[in-house]
Amino acid sequence: MSNLPSTDLVRTYIVPRVSPDLMNTVRLYLTQMTRGRDGRSTFLPELPAPATLSRLRRAAEHAHAALRSIDLASAEKQKARALIASLFVGRHLKDDPAGLVATYLTHLKDLPLFAIEAAVEDYKTGNAAAQKAECSPAFAPTWAQLFQLGDAHRRELAAQHDSICDVIEAKLLPPPPPRPLSADVAAQRMGGVLKNMEIETEQDKQRRAYLDEEARKRNDASVISDYCRNGIEPFYSRGGALVSLPFARQMEAQGVLELVKIGGKTSFAVTKKDGGDDGESE
Repeated sequence: MSNLPSTDLVRTYIVPRVSPDLMNTVRLYLTQMTRGRDGRSTFLPELPAPATLSRLRRAAEHAHAALRSIDLASAEKQKARALIASLFVGRHLKDDPAGLVATYLTHLKDLPLFAIEAAVEDYKTGNAAAQKAECSPAFAPTWAQLFQLGDAHRRELAAQHDSICDVIEAKLLPPPPPRPLSADVAAQRMGGVLKNMEIETEQDKQRRAYLDEEARKRNDASVISDYCRNGIEPFYSRGGALVSLPFARQMEAQGVLELVKIGGKTSFAVTKKDGGDDGESE
């Protein structure tokens, strides 16, 4: 048995475990989770708090590192070699011990180191998992039995890792779309909208009339001020509209303006150039 690898490294690796309280938190989020149509995207009505999210990320990182297969790290492959060799200590072997261990290692290379250690412990303790795999303490387990035991541990941690990642990558659930209105409710609301539009239209008319009147008053005040500066009495049209001084002078200069008095106000009538009166007569 001197050709067997040393078994001193058997206990150097700790089987990873996600803390029960954190997994309970993950399971609670999973009950509230909704998946997108693509089957990959996840949504939650409320996202985890920053502190919880930090714990989840650390757990996911540790689980991802633990799930790395021994084929990707020579140091872990050496530890796995020692674990497998421990199964044959004290047994009579027909085949070359080192070659036998190498054969097991080849078939178990896709498992992570912790899964191989857990499989060896299952066999040595003869627990329920080992009994299910039909392992007998009288014989060393086959590589297929070890793979079955180890893969069960790998799948358990991988499932926890995937669940944690689902929670980490979840987005906030969008609000549900509005429910379609019934015909009666839609008609009632439309009637209310039309009524509001009528009210708003009337209000617009009143507002425009008010603004127009204010603008007229400001214009009249400016025109009257112009008359006052020139010492002239303001001119009004027969309709009572105030006439600007420049316009009145222009019309008078052209000989088409006749000044008249109407109700105490100086007014004018526009006369035709042939002498006819185009305005109202006195």
